[in-house]
Amino acid sequence: MEISVKLPDNLYQNVSHLAKAKKKSVAEVIKNAVRKAVAENSTAFEEQAEIIKQSIGYCSDHEVLELANLQLPADRRLSYLFEKNRESVLTVKEQAELAKAVEISRINDLRKAFGIIEAKKRGLIK
Repeated sequence: MEISVKLPDNLYQNVSHLAKAKKKSVAEVIKNAVRKAVAENSTAFEEQAEIIKQSIGYCSDHEVLELANLQLPADRRLSYLFEKNRESVLTVKEQAELAKAVEISRINDLRKAFGIIEAKKRGLIK
């Protein structure tokens, strides 16, 4: 798959200098950086998932049911950032804010999922 990415001039210059120093193409340097970032984030997410999974076993029935029924209100700011992201006009600060919000959402989804699994194991829900 091929995609196009817009980089700020200063970032492109840094990548270009790094590519020359490593005797690699700019595309190769960018691909390697993306691979590394994805691997690091995947590992961190898997570690968080395991911690959540283990800790739910120590929760009371009431806490497990709260997790299983977790409902988060719609976040207007998050919706705004997603829309702006689709238009590719996020600032660096907004990109970081969106990434953090997505991470929090993923963690909350995990908590709910593990809450449902634990509630079913305990016979709290069908």
